[in-house]
Amino acid sequence: PTAAPLPTLAPLTGNVLRIAVGVDPASVEPTGVTGQIANMLDFVIEPLVTSDEKGAIKPGLAESWTTGKDGDLQWVQFKLRKGVKFHDGTPLNAEAVKVMFDRWLNPEVYRPTKFLTTMLKKFEVVDENTIKAYSEYAPEMFLSFILFTGFSPISPKSLTVAPNEMKKIAVPVGTGAYKWKEYARAQRLVLEKNADYWGEKPHYDLVEFRIIPDATARETALLAGQVDMMISPPAPDIPKLQQDKNLKVAYAPGMRIIYAPFNMNDKTLQNVKVRQALNHAIDRKAILDKVLFGVSEVMQSPMPQAYNGFCEQKPYNYDPAKAKALLAEAGGKDLKLKFVAPTGRYFQDFPTAQAIGGFLQDIGVEATPSTMPFPQYVGEITKKAEDSTLQMHYFGFAAPAPDAALGMFYIYAGSQIAPAGINTAYYKNDEVDKLIEAAFRESDPAKRKDLACKAQTAIWNDPPAIFLFVEKLVIAHSAKIGNIGFLPGERFAAIYAKPN
Repeated sequence: PTAAPLPTLAPLTGNVLRIAVGVDPASVEPTGVTGQIANMLDFVIEPLVTSDEKGAIKPGLAESWTTGKDGDLQWVQFKLRKGVKFHDGTPLNAEAVKVMFDRWLNPEVYRPTKFLTTMLKKFEVVDENTIKAYSEYAPEMFLSFILFTGFSPISPKSLTVAPNEMKKIAVPVGTGAYKWKEYARAQRLVLEKNADYWGEKPHYDLVEFRIIPDATARETALLAGQVDMMISPPAPDIPKLQQDKNLKVAYAPGMRIIYAPFNMNDKTLQNVKVRQALNHAIDRKAILDKVLFGVSEVMQSPMPQAYNGFCEQKPYNYDPAKAKALLAEAGGKDLKLKFVAPTGRYFQDFPTAQAIGGFLQDIGVEATPSTMPFPQYVGEITKKAEDSTLQMHYFGFAAPAPDAALGMFYIYAGSQIAPAGINTAYYKNDEVDKLIEAAFRESDPAKRKDLACKAQTAIWNDPPAIFLFVEKLVIAHSAKIGNIGFLPGERFAAIYAKPN
């Protein structure tokens, strides 16, 4: 049957900030949100710690913390701000934070993994405003991990169905500068200023997230003055938008890597010379200029430069002759790769995949990409290794916190091989696993950085993927509005936007 038309909504009036986004926040369960939906929730809920634009940890709902060791475990003890209340009037205290930690370890809410239960080993309420969290990993690792939006406390009163019973939530009741007002499916989310907010009060009375999946339609709404800001303009139009004196275009530091994982279960691709050859076959600068319009950076390491612990590597320069020679040495003649890519999930994703296929064709490798709807695509790339018929795919990844060891864990650790995780290359390297695990446990910053560097070097020299780009988050907004910036994790910072 044909879906019923969406009802026409009355326009909002008054002091309103209007932001056009490409995704519908149909589910706002904090433990499951990512990307733009997490960014919207940042207006409503707040973590214990936050960060500056470079990733340095700063106080959030916790005004301070101390660290230490207790046997084999390391701990972080948080001192909460006093006088903070949730939007329903419930006070923020250590019990409320404990409920948040409990939810992460509750299988009815989230899917606890060995990694999570090692990270969150145990926690205890010390007093009304103090909570202590124990981990097998270093305090710096733990603090980076809980920067994630999903670790923001929610009012226990809003979660309780019966004593000690928890539920997935439809409306988050946090402590943030804005609180939930209205949600209309596929049309808009409206937030209103929290008059009782503990911190600096925002300028706008209302924030309207206008849900417009099509990038060109978002751009049209911005140019028509129907919205004040948009996320991810159409790539070909960015130069024109930059020349418009009525607009500002801003780029976030790159947090998402774009790469093409190999199927490491494929016998031909198990030869490291083949994988190195495919990396030398790609003219990344040409793709950057002609397909991505400069809205990315060439990867210099398996992790982005903006991540803590980044370690620059010797580049895979565009060298077709070297690529052909390596293929010949490895016996990779007449190589055919089944290659898939999504359309519309990442910035210029399928056009970039087509360009990659063209460069591989130039060295005699057949890898013409095909595409499919994103849900089907995810199903294909996360099959068990023995069930996969792919040799390569196009993928994007941003870690929940800007930490190189954490990022490598998610996509290269042996324990995360799909479908258990998103190591979709089916990559298993014991040296890399040991280095990542050691970095997680090391509390000395210099030693931890050295371990992360060694892991990046090992992955780079034993490439489980074609390393491509670090994608930037791009926003465009009216020049009449200022005080808009970015935070690590592909997040725009517009809570304190105001007229220039």
